[in-house]
Amino acid sequence: MPLVPSSPTPRRAASSRRWTIIALLNAGMIIAYLSRSNLPVALALPDFIKFFHLSDVDRGTLNSAFFWAYAALQIPAG
Repeated sequence: MPLVPSSPTPRRAASSRRWTIIALLNAGMIIAYLSRSNLPVALALPDFIKFFHLSDVDRGTLNSAFFWAYAALQIPAG
């Protein structure tokens, strides 16, 4: 009688799924952190300012729009 490979136990499958979800959540947090920290840097670069023809008011509006939206969305995300 040939041996049939056993399927993973439900406990092992649940544990594997749990770690996959944790890894995806971790990747999402890293992406959110990088986007938060890169926007103010980009708005201060002279090449970025010249390319998009931004005034100081425009840069302030862009920064405010991002951070107000970010702050408002922290409530449902929490």
